[in-house]
Amino acid sequence: MKKRLNTLLPIRGFVVYSPCARGLYAFPLAILSDDRAPYERAADIRLIAPTPPEVEVEELLDFTFNPFNPSDRDLYAADPLKLQIIRIDLSNGERRVVASGSKLFDFPSSLAFLPTIGPVSELAIVSNQQERTPLTNDAVSETTFNLPFIVAKILIFP
Repeated sequence: MKKRLNTLLPIRGFVVYSPCARGLYAFPLAILSDDRAPYERAADIRLIAPTPPEVEVEELLDFTFNPFNPSDRDLYAADPLKLQIIRIDLSNGERRVVASGSKLFDFPSSLAFLPTIGPVSELAIVSNQQERTPLTNDAVSETTFNLPFIVAKILIFP
């Protein structure tokens, strides 16, 4: 999963999340098309937000920046295993929970900021409940979706 960063951010290029490498990494787009061998490009990949050591297992399914508030430089991520949305400060890797709860989120998987005017932003979150189907979870034998699927909307204050 990769997202192009807003040019107003201190990091330019792409951000990639790796649960196995335990963190968010940034790299310049140019390394995808230069003449170096892939192993030579590794020096250009930087860890910008490591998974905290106390977090044993993590999977961030989606992440986004707020395109409607240029002063908000944090990255927002869906953390489905903990049923929460987190905010990551890319200057120091600090993570803060924005919203959590099983009634609001059932395996949150997609995020999108809605167009807004003013200092308060709206973040829409879709939970895909993929843990409830044998298509993606070998531990269950039948699909048990909670219908209807909920789209949550949370307010982000500066």
